[in-house]
Amino acid sequence: MSKLNLTEDPYLISKGLVLCRGIHPPHTFGIFSGENPFKFSFSLVLLEISTIIAISRFIRYLLKPLHQPRIISELLGGVIIGPSVLSRIKGFRNFIFPDTADYVLKNIGLIGFMYFLFISGVKTDLIQIKKVGKKQWYIAIFGVSIPMLCSLFIGLALQKSMEKELAKASSMLGVTSEFAITAFPVIYPIIKELNLLSSEIGRMSLSTALISDIIGIQFVVVFEAAKQGEHKSMAALWFLIYSFFIGASIFGGVRQIMRWIIKATPEGKSVEQIYVVLILLGVLLTGFLCDLGGIAVANGPLWLGLAIPDGPQNKIPNTKDKEIAGSHLVLI
Repeated sequence: MSKLNLTEDPYLISKGLVLCRGIHPPHTFGIFSGENPFKFSFSLVLLEISTIIAISRFIRYLLKPLHQPRIISELLGGVIIGPSVLSRIKGFRNFIFPDTADYVLKNIGLIGFMYFLFISGVKTDLIQIKKVGKKQWYIAIFGVSIPMLCSLFIGLALQKSMEKELAKASSMLGVTSEFAITAFPVIYPIIKELNLLSSEIGRMSLSTALISDIIGIQFVVVFEAAKQGEHKSMAALWFLIYSFFIGASIFGGVRQIMRWIIKATPEGKSVEQIYVVLILLGVLLTGFLCDLGGIAVANGPLWLGLAIPDGPQNKIPNTKDKEIAGSHLVLI
């Protein structure tokens, strides 16, 4: 308990809010040795991933005649597996998704989310921003500002009834900015599945979503800086400097390296495997560097994907395979 006091908040311990549990062992010797495999973290994670993918795919099969985008089946799968339906059943929740193994599943899902955003960034062409007309800018600005202002007014009206942490101005700014963003990684696959990429409405939707994301990211950075400043005023300044350094390194240094790789690759041939491996490792590295400075871990992989320029090799080979793997992991 003395070691626990060094790592946990004494206030939480005094209120009895710290619960000590034995962690799940990683591997089992099997049912023939008399052990329950589902008391071990690895077996449990495999069961959880299989359950998530199976339910989402089954819903996808049911909705196929209705020609609904894949994200609809994934959202409905999350609702069914979540506390609204199946997880309301105590036996299901304790057997499939116990609290003691929750952190493993969330970490795997976070890694999948990082690669999902990276692939989304690779597909995004920043040159489109220069071609965007005034109409798209107006739609994007109104599409961000109106829901943000509405959410902010509602938050201010209910501020007294909120929890102390959520009632802070920085927290409210973060929540409202998340509500206001029309996420490009969500819009793109929907437009693609509906075969609207080459249509005027498809291009307008993608351009508007891209501008909305750029505006929303600025608000998220401001929110994170405000959270840093709650503890130390200088922490917010160092956070902004670190964010600028990471962004400049990716869009300045890494982008030039990517251009050199594309230029060094003969026309008609794929990028060498070593470069692909290094790029995929870079996704984890940029996520780590962002997390190290308190930046949202998803920003690094997204920026890295945006920094990859278009080229004759279609950027990264086997992008579709990586997209499938990332989409399955992000379901978690």
